Amino acid sequence: MKGAAQLVIGSFVNLSAVRRAALRWGGEPVLLVCSGTKGERSDEDELLAGVVALQLLQVLGGAGPAGDPVRGDVGDEATLEVLKRVAEIFEQPLEVSVAGSAAAPTAAGGGRGPAACAAALEKTIRESTNGQMLARLGLVEDFEVILDVDRFDRTLPTYNSATDCFTQP
Repeated sequence: MKGAAQLVIGSFVNLSAVRRAALRWGGEPVLLVCSGTKGERSDEDELLAGVVALQLLQVLGGAGPAGDPVRGDVGDEATLEVLKRVAEIFEQPLEVSVAGSAAAPTAAGGGRGPAACAAALEKTIRESTNGQMLARLGLVEDFEVILDVDRFDRTLPTYNSATDCFTQP
């Protein structure tokens, strides 16, 4: 991530702030890095990255009426797979390709409304590896924090190279 114009920390609690920041970069490539857990993939981190990618494609691709596919390009196959997974959860049709290759349409769907999307998101996170771990540890109240989408919609911790730490501008 050396040489990046800007580094920010994102989660579901600041989803809109992350999306707005990415859109301000004016079409520059956006790299979404998932932190994982103990050196392993984290379903909920990938889910967040997929939701951000889907929202960016919806805005940048000028998404049409509900039910129309989201169109665009992503940088690699791994991103495309995560995006397909999120689109399936939200029943959002896609016509997305890895840059320079043919678009891979997904099954058509009408797209879920906001309440159904929130319910699908919660179900997916609760069933994730970390979600199951939280349940085993009796930390089910953590789900309320994790799933409080846009609770901090104006908060965007940003890396400051002069201090070598993340701060809230």
